[in-house]
Amino acid sequence: MTAGEHPPFDPRAEGWTDASHSNPFIAKLGSTWIRHEGDVTRFGMFIDASHMNTRGRAHGGAILALADHALGQTTLRAQGGHPQATVQLDLHFIDAAWPGDFVEAVCRVNRQTGSMLYAQAELHVAGRLIATVMAVYKRLRSGEQGASQRAS
Repeated sequence: MTAGEHPPFDPRAEGWTDASHSNPFIAKLGSTWIRHEGDVTRFGMFIDASHMNTRGRAHGGAILALADHALGQTTLRAQGGHPQATVQLDLHFIDAAWPGDFVEAVCRVNRQTGSMLYAQAELHVAGRLIATVMAVYKRLRSGEQGASQRAS
């Protein structure tokens, strides 16, 4: 098979749940999916024409958006749903994703402190590693707002 070609994949048949409308931003990404396996959370997204860069590959911003959402939801679940804010994302691109690819983010929380969560993800297409991500999230105190929610 050439880049971007892979056997047909049906997430629902593989135990995935449609997450395309989990929030307004993610709805704009298109077909997104989630699957929990113990402490591991997997998020997936089909790459389509709206995700392409000028070279015909998935735009890095689309991959980063999937990674941030996946890691944010993983840390949110791990710490009981308390509000949190992204502090840092460190993403390393390793290979490309192509139209029709199903990008899967496999996420884990590495450590939690009183106010910080440290997590990582690997993003794969049909077993091929395309990116790695390390992330830090800050648990917000009850009633505390993130910078983007502050009153002006």
